[in-house]
Amino acid sequence: NLSKLVRRIIEKGYVNEYRDSKDGRGKILKINSRGCNIRKKMWVFYGPLIQQHVGILSEKHDVGAVAEALKSLMRPEFRKPL
Repeated sequence: NLSKLVRRIIEKGYVNEYRDSKDGRGKILKINSRGCNIRKKMWVFYGPLIQQHVGILSEKHDVGAVAEALKSLMRPEFRKPL
């Protein structure tokens, strides 16, 4: 559940949550310095994988290419036909 994941990230102190001043129902999330530090550590591992699988999007700008690139990042047990 995305809401629970976002709530955990907020509670761990990686992002700050703000109310949207234009729409009271909305919220704005901003990564903070703690979140930036953990992202830098994660990037060492995930960066090359993202570049390998999604880097092709700079050459192909169509919905099909995006969908295929994103599917390649998913664990096999979560893959479903689009």
